[in-house]
Amino acid sequence: VTSGQLRILCFARQCDKEIMHNYPFRIDNQKGLVQKVFINNYIRTDKSYGFRALITMEDHSLLLLQQGEIVWSREEGLASIMDTTTSELPVEKEGVSVAKVEENLFEWLK
Repeated sequence: VTSGQLRILCFARQCDKEIMHNYPFRIDNQKGLVQKVFINNYIRTDKSYGFRALITMEDHSLLLLQQGEIVWSREEGLASIMDTTTSELPVEKEGVSVAKVEENLFEWLK
């Protein structure tokens, strides 16, 4: 992220080609500098590539960008991220509901 310009470089393994996207967006100067950027890429239903970027700012506000558009921002003073952990949900087996496992995980994380 430089001067309000987010540059995302994606590499598609399936077709062995690089896909470059530049997404300009404007950040309020009062938020300060970008502190951290967490990027999540995914394949859309139309088989094109998409991304989301969660950005933490110097004033501890959060911005969620999707395809270069600010989808939401959180301005509260307690909106700060210390660390992130991602995990895969288990493969659904007979007698085991992924939705139930997900619900238990959310309860555990509270």
